[in-house]
Amino acid sequence: DDDEVFGTTQRQAVGAAWPLNAEVAQRDLLRTANVTATLSGQTRINGVATVQRTPCLDVSAEMNGTITAMADLPPRSSVRSGTMHVTMRGMFPVAPTTPTLSSTMEMTMDMHVDLPPTAASEHNEIRISVREGKTGTVTPLGR
Repeated sequence: DDDEVFGTTQRQAVGAAWPLNAEVAQRDLLRTANVTATLSGQTRINGVATVQRTPCLDVSAEMNGTITAMADLPPRSSVRSGTMHVTMRGMFPVAPTTPTLSSTMEMTMDMHVDLPPTAASEHNEIRISVREGKTGTVTPLGR
């Protein structure tokens, strides 16, 4: 889960940053999307804020990757180049039983894939560009 990839077992002060667990992130990307990549990034505690009368930590994370393979491509295809970039930010209540009150995520992925030659063409390629964004807010009942 995100805690395994972006979290830490050490207490951190406001302003602290630590590296993401790249090994766990790479395994998860391979398992969920059949994409092999080298990943790096970090998580940071930006500050403390009160959201909906709830004390929260303002936490952001960034992940960058170089994509090297994708399992669902046609046979004898290869990834010529591939990059991905993910940014996330959330307001996480200090009380761990309260859900995340707001979160945003933006992801970009660009790939250039070489395909095997065909009778019609000696050189075939595809370019894949994906842009995704997500924003979520939660209002706990009884507030």
